[in-house]
Amino acid sequence: ALGLSQQRLREEEGILFVVTNMAIRFQRPARFDELLNVTTRIANMNAASLNFIQAIANTGPVCEAEVTVACLDAANLTPRRLPESIKEVFHHGR
Repeated sequence: ALGLSQQRLREEEGILFVVTNMAIRFQRPARFDELLNVTTRIANMNAASLNFIQAIANTGPVCEAEVTVACLDAANLTPRRLPESIKEVFHHGR
């Protein structure tokens, strides 16, 4: 985990991330209370949005999701460019 919480981003950077699109491919079932492993990688980073690929697995693949999030100004909820500090975290990790 990179340690980026929405609350910290709002308070320290003045931004929020919102999901704008999601496509999920279900491959097999998972059960309630089952321990799942979630891995996330960045597929693409634009000026004000990110595309992630998330894979969820237990003993084998459960599903894969393509997720697009937009960066918004926390005060007025308008699109905002990704701050350089956030880009660095996504490029290099913490």
